[in-house]
Amino acid sequence: MNAIIGQKKGMTQVFDKAGMVIPCTIVDVTDVKVVGFKNLKKDGYDACVIGKDKKTKNINKAEAGKYKDFAPKYVSEVKGIFEDKLGDNVKASVVFKEGDLIDVEGKTKGLGFQGVIAGYGMKGGPKTHGQSNKHRSIGSIASGQTFGHVAKGRRMARKFGNDKITVRNLKIVKIDDENGFVLVSGALPGMKGTYVVINKK
Repeated sequence: MNAIIGQKKGMTQVFDKAGMVIPCTIVDVTDVKVVGFKNLKKDGYDACVIGKDKKTKNINKAEAGKYKDFAPKYVSEVKGIFEDKLGDNVKASVVFKEGDLIDVEGKTKGLGFQGVIAGYGMKGGPKTHGQSNKHRSIGSIASGQTFGHVAKGRRMARKFGNDKITVRNLKIVKIDDENGFVLVSGALPGMKGTYVVINKK
């Protein structure tokens, strides 16, 4: 196994041997299990499916049939062939060691519906000279006769945030199997309670 699912719990800081402060994110990695497999013949690729945190309510029939005793709150696939068996616990100390470089996948904070000034830093319209309702407007969105329509990819008001991103080349600072957490250098996407997938490089 070369990945594990974690849940953001907050941030802290630790000091290295040289006395330099390292900002760290605390990631809870308890209750992670192997819940399924994908194979080349049936699915077109080999992967191991891992899940975190057992659901205690709102389990539908599809989940109950698929996952049997352990219906997870969050699921992720790890591509490759591994020796793990169905129902095995995934331990952080087995997957990583301190100092390993990692990539972390997660969803960013949702920012809601934003206009072009907040979203893209556009200038907006003039504030005076008779303007009454175009101060934060996008302005012209297309040319006139020559082109005649709005080009694809035009930046407009939309929902921002809640995007899946990968933060690369972070480092495992500390692994604590007894308390079930790892410390990862730097900030991770999302807010407290967000599920993240930690991939070994």
